[in-house]
Amino acid sequence: MTHAQGLQRWGRVLVLALATMAADYARAHDVIPFENVTASSGTFPFGGLQREVLVLRPTVPAAGKLPAVVMLHYLRGRADDMADLIQAGKLVRDHGVVVILPEAVNGEWNYGSGSIIGLTTPLIDDVGFLSALITKSVNDYSLDATRIYMAGYSNGGLMTMRFACDHPEQIAAGGNVARVTMKSSDSKACKPKLPTPMLLVNGTADPVSTYDGTKLLGVTATLSAPATAAFWAKLDGCAATPVGSTLADAIADGTTVHLDTFSGCTALDEVDFYTVNGGGHTWPGSIGFSPGLGITSEDFDATSLLWSFFQRFSRH
Repeated sequence: MTHAQGLQRWGRVLVLALATMAADYARAHDVIPFENVTASSGTFPFGGLQREVLVLRPTVPAAGKLPAVVMLHYLRGRADDMADLIQAGKLVRDHGVVVILPEAVNGEWNYGSGSIIGLTTPLIDDVGFLSALITKSVNDYSLDATRIYMAGYSNGGLMTMRFACDHPEQIAAGGNVARVTMKSSDSKACKPKLPTPMLLVNGTADPVSTYDGTKLLGVTATLSAPATAAFWAKLDGCAATPVGSTLADAIADGTTVHLDTFSGCTALDEVDFYTVNGGGHTWPGSIGFSPGLGITSEDFDATSLLWSFFQRFSRH
């Protein structure tokens, strides 16, 4: 190799390194800033890939080990967009919780038998990746391993349910917003070792996750949203009949909200199922980013609701 070739080679390496640093910097600094919230991004090696991860944490944390929420983005989403959509920084600022936002390969979580949209996604072990990421994050950020929670929007919600099926010991509770309808094949494969409290939200006018489920040649392909809630309630040993209530219709946005609470569960667990009447494939309380997904209810804030639910549970 000549001196000129060597310089050219190292020049390419330097450009690549600077580009990587710039991408990481942009990912963290594109997030809407909040007081006392530090955003950092980087890569986590797993399965021969460098996986992108965004972390929001208190700049001045409270004493002791911190709780954390792993937030999973929607199909084709990015970590920074998800953070802004759900106002993750506000959650960190107001409650001192760490929010971990990993990214899926090609923007699609490999949640189970139905995740075959991308050509490479079925080969990705996202369950293993999330499990390893939680273990590493507990050590890196001084987290309380008994108070790790997971929630997701749409494709990320399905991934959350899959993780609760396979590794319930690593999360104290789970949440699924706007993709509650579980594939029948995935429900049959779900045999968790432990019950997991779940908070579920689905709109009746969701154009993506059909509230009443789907059938293929007369056979149930996707459970309805109520049937999925009942499925998790049964796994958690809850009473078969929920207690129903209606939330205050705070804003005239075309939606109303009904809550079914499955209580009396094993180990003080609970399953809360929110039906957003007239609601679309959206994150309640956020700014709707696509009119084609339907109405975004403003009668409650899904992010705050999730944390209010999560903080009641720990995995001892």
